[in-house]
Amino acid sequence: MEEKLCGIAGIWHAGDTSILSLMLDRLAHRGPDAKGIYENHESNLFLGHRRLRIIDLSPQADQPMTSSDGRFVITYNGEVYNFREIRKKLEKLGLRFKTKSDTEVVLNALITWGTDCLKEFEGMFAFALWDNEKRKLTLVRDRFGVKPLYFWQKGNSLVFASELKAILEHPTINRELNLSALADFLELGYIPEPKSIIKGIHKVPAGSILEFSENDAEPKIKRFFSPQNFFGEKRHEKDSLLTDELLEILERAFTRRIIADVPIGVFLSGGIDSSLLAAILAHKVDKLRTFTIGFPVKKFDESRFARKVADIIGADHTELTCTPDDVKKCLLEIPHVYDEPFGDQSAVPTMLVSKLASQSVKVALSAEGGDEFFAGYTRYSLAMRWLSTPTALKSLATKVPTGIRSAALKILGIKDPKTKSIRLNWLSKAYSKKELYIAAVRYFAPREVKMLTGVEPAHNDWTLREIDDSHHPLDFLRLADIVMYLRDDILVKTDRATMAYSLEGREPFLDGELLNFAASLPHEMLIKNGQGKYILRKLLARFLPKEITQRPKHGFGMPLGVWFRKELSEIAKSTLSESRIKKLNFLDYKELRKIIDSKPKNALNTNRLWLITMLVLWAEKWL
Repeated sequence: MEEKLCGIAGIWHAGDTSILSLMLDRLAHRGPDAKGIYENHESNLFLGHRRLRIIDLSPQADQPMTSSDGRFVITYNGEVYNFREIRKKLEKLGLRFKTKSDTEVVLNALITWGTDCLKEFEGMFAFALWDNEKRKLTLVRDRFGVKPLYFWQKGNSLVFASELKAILEHPTINRELNLSALADFLELGYIPEPKSIIKGIHKVPAGSILEFSENDAEPKIKRFFSPQNFFGEKRHEKDSLLTDELLEILERAFTRRIIADVPIGVFLSGGIDSSLLAAILAHKVDKLRTFTIGFPVKKFDESRFARKVADIIGADHTELTCTPDDVKKCLLEIPHVYDEPFGDQSAVPTMLVSKLASQSVKVALSAEGGDEFFAGYTRYSLAMRWLSTPTALKSLATKVPTGIRSAALKILGIKDPKTKSIRLNWLSKAYSKKELYIAAVRYFAPREVKMLTGVEPAHNDWTLREIDDSHHPLDFLRLADIVMYLRDDILVKTDRATMAYSLEGREPFLDGELLNFAASLPHEMLIKNGQGKYILRKLLARFLPKEITQRPKHGFGMPLGVWFRKELSEIAKSTLSESRIKKLNFLDYKELRKIIDSKPKNALNTNRLWLITMLVLWAEKWL
């Protein structure tokens, strides 16, 4: 068994080991202890790997790993949690293993069954497989997109790596801004796959196989996983039976992600998902360690709930209060850690909790996926209420003055009246499920993006287009979040933050069996009385009091509106100054000035200012 903290990179007809070595150095945080390189001068191919300490210390477990006959080579990042079961199947076929690592199991499964075996892999991974006989290179990324993988191709030259910053070390790759990705970023706050912010560099889509051959100008792309295949008929059983089954599935999913004899930490917010994760794990590990970030502004601070959960389950709890000074320090680090523009303000507390946990544990579990699987976001109940609102009332709400409109908008469940008005206008123009989803999550409307950049977001390029419109609206919205927000915001945030501090992050909710179960639930087991995660709350009540189980959804946000007006005002003013914006030459300063002058008077505008601040800081570092 290995501790899978790794980074991978490779070049084909694009240089030599000196270039690859520089790329691997850029990934040192993903595997600080050692790097390995496979050289194939005949094919002009070089594969690299960075790793943390490996429990299996035998030389045979080193990477890149070559098959016993020398035909296949793999460089692999991640972990397949059910590799022992797969190994037993291979042993029954007569295979013998030299190591205890899952890398060897993955390699031999691919050799024996081809890429069909990927459907059986339960875990997080990104890897490159070289076939020396067919002279073919295959890039693969796990079903949910937990582990990142980028690539650049021009003619028969190929460069790939776990992070964008490593590819940018290649001397022949230009740092040209992808204007389409820029437009997407301003609307969404992140860059959806397969785009990256640099023109010509792409993300390997989650759940995909890309095959590169020497004479092909473009890779062959195959999907081995599509989450919408899980969504179909709903089950109709007693609440108690479904809740019992959920507990069994969660226990299996969580147990798969525990390493024996290695201290385990949990990112504990005090919310439903992380509290349930911690409560179940507390019965499975000797001394669970929990980590929490709090805020000095009470409205945003959940640390007291996390502390109460930790006390009840007997966890060894550590917490830190995030201050404006912490944010200032993170502002200097984020452009390097997130080597694409990243607008999610919760990147700051996620970096802080990762740093905090890395001082005590090597592995930390978090609750990503709980909101998407079990309808936890406010936008689900908001959208469902909007769809059920009579057409006449919808029309009236968009026409009446703001004050009267606010009263009508109470049905939408949004507290901020100015944000309400903007969201309502967007929702009122949504004539499809896809448009409804985008209206519920966007920061800027396409017209505003075009005024700022000259380019509109390309909705037809998004993975969202692949979702069948025949799905029930609630299922459509959950699927949209799984293939968009979860992949390209939440998982990016967690991966980069944990890797920055050489901490291995694991997401036990991202389990195939759990997705299958959640997708089959009747909607009344997800949302009841306007509150999401009904079945999770019902299960959590077996472990914790109502004070925790009946809490409303609370994001991992900071008191930015307060800080932008006070402690962070000078940083915002300097970063968004006319001289700095005009120097970048891709934002219209007059249009931006309108946003700046409106000041952070509502949550949406606060997020817009943060978004552009992060964009400017990124561009100044990387362009």
